[in-house]
Amino acid sequence: MTRALALLPFAILAACDQQPATPAPKVGTVQTPVGVKVDRPAATSQDQLTPGQWELAGTTKSITGRKITAEMRTAMVGKTAAYDSCIPADEAGLPDANFFAGGSTNECKYSDHDWKNGKLSATIACNATPGAITMTMNGTYDATTMVADATMITRGAEGADVTQNVVLRARRLGECRASQNTPR
Repeated sequence: MTRALALLPFAILAACDQQPATPAPKVGTVQTPVGVKVDRPAATSQDQLTPGQWELAGTTKSITGRKITAEMRTAMVGKTAAYDSCIPADEAGLPDANFFAGGSTNECKYSDHDWKNGKLSATIACNATPGAITMTMNGTYDATTMVADATMITRGAEGADVTQNVVLRARRLGECRASQNTPR
């Protein structure tokens, strides 16, 4: 897979007919039977995610581009794809930009970000071959969940620009595993 597609794991996996991931719970909710205690690790501050293994799932709301056919759009819109990634303790205040691009091997950096008081806003720029990818996102988070609306614009060769609108949902799964950045 080329780097140009690195930030579009949701569309690519959906197009390959992967099964949708289990939806992450809504921010701030815990789904448990009455009287059952839930072991939810506390973050070190209100503005941090809890370090550990996280699942990031993206559901494509829309996709447009000169080379996007009706069949491609039908195959992608409404599909969810997910992968797991570890957020280490030193990234609890702000995950590495590559977390949102499918792992640590991508060339992504924040151009701006604002994460505080449970609200997030960020713009991420990625080098791609050929072209570039820009993602803007706005949403909410707490220590163990995150929900954001994101727009990804892939600028490719020969006017092959693609705009994809996605709902991102992330949730903490537990402690980091030895195998990282695993597509689901």
